[in-house]
Amino acid sequence: MALLGFIGIAVLFMHAEQDGFGVWIGLLVTGALLVGFMAPSLTHAHDVTWESDYVEGPAHMFGLTLGWKRHRVDWRDIVKTGKTLTGYDYLETHDGRRIYWSYLYPGFGRFEHALRSRSNFR
Repeated sequence: MALLGFIGIAVLFMHAEQDGFGVWIGLLVTGALLVGFMAPSLTHAHDVTWESDYVEGPAHMFGLTLGWKRHRVDWRDIVKTGKTLTGYDYLETHDGRRIYWSYLYPGFGRFEHALRSRSNFR
């Protein structure tokens, strides 16, 4: 995301001599898009919660981040864990449903510990 932002800003400033006002509009639009894209991460929408019989968390990727949709899966339905190309960890059920999380989210260590204690799928 940062690299795309820097490229976008560089392109805007390259055209600043032609239309300085357009550069500022472009920066505002780029900033608004980045804020909107990352806003769910500032809420509890991407939290992973778990109890003794289930795990609940973000269910879909949206571009390079997580989307709003959530799944609740039983521990017994989890068949594997993995990592996406963008660095998110996930667990997957036998029917292909996934829950995603990141080391950046609060509770990461506690969840990883709970996940490791469930050795039926690791």
